[in-house]
Formats: sequence, C-alpha cells, structure tokens
Amino acid sequence: MAGIVQLAAGGTAQAPAGAVSIKLSTTAPAQVLLTRPDGEVVEPQFRVSANEVVVVPGQELLIGARSATGQPFASGTRLGMSFRSPGGAGGEIVRPAVEVGGHHSVHLVRLSADGTLTDLFADARRADEGAWSRAWLRPGEYAYHVNHQDSTTRDVDWALVLDASASVLVEERRAAIGTFVETLIGIAATGYGNLPGSVLVATEPVRDSVAALDADAIDWNDALGHDPAPWPRVTRAVETAAKGGRSVALLLDGVPVDYRELEAFAASSGTPMLVVAVGRSRHGLRPEDRPAQFWDEELAALDGLAALENVRLVATADLAGAVEDAASLADALFPKVAS
Repeated sequence: MAGIVQLAAGGTAQAPAGAVSIKLSTTAPAQVLLTRPDGEVVEPQFRVSANEVVVVPGQELLIGARSATGQPFASGTRLGMSFRSPGGAGGEIVRPAVEVGGHHSVHLVRLSADGTLTDLFADARRADEGAWSRAWLRPGEYAYHVNHQDSTTRDVDWALVLDASASVLVEERRAAIGTFVETLIGIAATGYGNLPGSVLVATEPVRDSVAALDADAIDWNDALGHDPAPWPRVTRAVETAAKGGRSVALLLDGVPVDYRELEAFAASSGTPMLVVAVGRSRHGLRPEDRPAQFWDEELAALDGLAALENVRLVATADLAGAVEDAASLADALFPKVAS
C-alpha cells in the first residue's frame, strides 16, 4: 500500500499489517476512544497522546473520539482520523473530517479482527453536500445530537409544510419564523437522515420553496412570500407533502380553520407527522408554554390530532424560547426509546 487512501462514507479499506497508528484530527478538545461492540471501553497497546494511539488488530474495535471537556462538542466541531504503520512505512488511510456538534462521543470507524477498516459515521455521507453544509442547519443538528448520541442511520423521505396565514406572514414576525424554521429543519433533517424534499407554504395554490434552502443565508422574505392564504388552511398542503409515502413536519400558528379535515387526513392516511403549533397548550414544550388555568388553553381543538399514534404534537407560546431550548424540542419530536 502506498500513498493516501480515503475511507469514503460507508466504505472499507485494509489497515496496515501489524500494529496500526491511529491519529485523531480535531477542531476541539477530544481524545481517541476505543470500545468493543458491547460498549466496553478498552485501552490501546500504546497511547502516544490524547489524539494518537497504537493498536494491534486481533479483536473488533469501534474507534472514535469523545469530548475532553465533559460537555458535548460545540456546533461546528469536526473530527477526522488517519491510520498508518507506526514506523511510517507504506501509505495512510484517512477518514475525512465530519461535523460532530452536539455529540458527547462518536464512533467513526470499525477495525475488525482481520484488519478491515469500515466507516461507521452515517451522518458523514452528507456532511458537505449542498444544504447539508450550510451553517444555518447546524443549531438544529446540534440540538438533536445533545441527547441522541448515535450517528443517524435513518433514511426517511419527508416534507415541511408552513402555515401561511396572515399572522405568520406579517413582516415583524418573519425573522423569528425564519430562525425557528431553520432550527426545525435542522432537527428533523438530522433525525430523519434527509433534507426535506419540499418546503410547502400553505397558500392558494400551494408553493414549494425548497430551493431557498440551498443558500448560506435563507431569504425568508422570498421563501414565505407576501400573499397570505385567505383562510389559514393547511390540509391541502399536507396532502401534497405526504404524496409518495413521505413523512410530514408541520408548523401551525394556532388552530387552522380546517383542523377537522387535517385530523381526518392524518387518521385515515397514517402519515407520520411532526406538528409544532404556536400557542399556549397542555402540549407545551416548556412550563411557560402551558396554561396555568384551563381557560388559558388555546389549542384544545388539536387534542384529537395529538392523540393519533402517527402524530407527535408539540406547542410553544414563544418561537424564540423554543429555539433557545432547541434540545428539548428535538427530544419532544424524536423521543428516545428506552433500551
């Protein structure tokens, strides 16, 4: 073997014969982490430094890194690895750096007993492609990974639907709406393993603004448009979004006038739906989003929708507050299943 071999996302390569030097490249304090498939942490045959170890193949090892600060890796943190003979002879196998913001620890590569290196980090397959590389996606991605430490392996087609009522499209709310939607997309895209196939604004007719996502800074004035729906109806847009078996994420500003039709469609189609509704409700994300008295409940008409097994509904009375507590929003939309 000679030169540099790049270990592609999901790919394999053969490690150098004998002992293998593993070096971590990182933009944040981190150290190499070796574990067995059962999760047991093991020590290398020799540790040169926190970022470099030497191992001898003979048992299957998961090779990765953990944060050296005790806190999750900061948003934007990138980790990569290289593998070569300790003596420097021969070539080098490189696992390119990937975004790991929000993780406490990650597995990047598997080293089999026979010396085969296999990429493990599923998120890396899209890290530098189109909208995946945009900075606006990072806060939501980070929020998802705070309490979901495994790399994303799902591959779900989904679409986003945005309420287009006058209260959403009013000029003074656009910045807050845009920031929240960016966070929501980052969370859902990371949880689903895919960017949305459509971003449908529920006007008449329905408009698709998905092209706006492929930008360093999304122009939400253009993406949202300036023509509110005559009535805050969303079911037609949701039906369009769900075509082909796609899952749907939906942002509602309060209760739409066609909430009964929306509930009926969700119940009959079984479409998996993530719904975020703006308003004070018992479904509130944070204590301050929930009514202190029963008469303060603003989203009671959505209780039937929230009760469906294929729907996960979360409410917030304050979009900025939900962005600040984005990790809790991610946990509410993608609850972890106890093992």
